Amino acid sequence: MTETQSPAPSHKDLSSGPDVFAQRLGQAISERGLSLHRLQARLVAVGLKVSTATLSYWASGRSRPTRGGSLDVVRNLEQILQVETGWLVQPLETNQEWDQISDLLPKADLPEELERITRQQAANWQRLHVHDLSVVDATSPVSHCTTRMVSRAEVEGLDGWTTIVQHAPGESPGVVGVTALEVRSIRSLPNQQLSVIELALPRPLHRGEMVLTEHRTEVHGTQPPTEMGRALMGRTPLFAIEVRFPSGRPEQVQRTHIDPKTGLPRMIDQGIMHTPHGAQCVIPDAAPGSHLLSWEW
Repeated sequence: MTETQSPAPSHKDLSSGPDVFAQRLGQAISERGLSLHRLQARLVAVGLKVSTATLSYWASGRSRPTRGGSLDVVRNLEQILQVETGWLVQPLETNQEWDQISDLLPKADLPEELERITRQQAANWQRLHVHDLSVVDATSPVSHCTTRMVSRAEVEGLDGWTTIVQHAPGESPGVVGVTALEVRSIRSLPNQQLSVIELALPRPLHRGEMVLTEHRTEVHGTQPPTEMGRALMGRTPLFAIEVRFPSGRPEQVQRTHIDPKTGLPRMIDQGIMHTPHGAQCVIPDAAPGSHLLSWEW
């Protein structure tokens, strides 16, 4: 089972309309009360040439800055508009990361709707800490994973997200909200071997607000699984993956990272701590891509 996450429609429904970069730029311009002509003049004063038409297109979502010179303009806009460093640049980098990460999944796996909201995920939420604890038994086809996360809302009004569980044919996952979460809905996409599970917070969060959540994913399969993992949409300051085997640990547990740039798996020998009934790996500044622990029975 591999899990990735994307946001449920928020209190302000940020999954539709202009993209996150355009929303943030428009919000910052409005809050500072600067006209596009004044913004342009401030940029010209530091040697950056950009037209008011281009600024208007960016703020309306009709175009996006993609070239290196354009990104320099965006970084200067962050200073002029007095927003946090990276607040405007990050959604642009997130989309580049997603273009790479989406190649890790079979092309039929993510319908267009899910691809769109998954793009929003990394821009809307910053996962500060993620701990996945899976329990797998060689004598049972049922496995479950408890996920604890500290998340920070990057935009105003978010009140949940969607967990996308990728699983084998014939498996049927479900989710139970444990701490600060409840299940809104579960939708199965058997042809894509995906289940889409919407999770809700008790209330919408303010931008910059953090929350600790816990939920448990249970999968009823046809045979005991041989790997557990998570696809990270962006860099995560601390990611821990742990697997426990109640009836005894397999002889060898391997760690793999699938790089979003190449799509190739890379075996990593270091970083695994073996225990009598499990294995764990703690990864600081975890890179985007799929992080997996795998074994043979």
